Amino acid sequence: MQRQLGRLPAQLAERPACPAELAYLAEWLGQLPTPLTHTELHHWTQLTARRLDRWEVEALMMLDRIRSDG
Repeated sequence: MQRQLGRLPAQLAERPACPAELAYLAEWLGQLPTPLTHTELHHWTQLTARRLDRWEVEALMMLDRIRSDG
């Protein structure tokens, strides 16, 4: 979004920092399409040989909903 606008939107500039322990989820989300489906996520895990815990899947789906509504 910052690349498209040439600046960071105010809502994003004011957001709290992502905890370091969860930064990998933000990195993964950047590699995934939007809107994200469970099928797309499944194929991504197969291609990247990642095994996600259920809570990680739920977190990525929730973050994508937020990203899509943004």
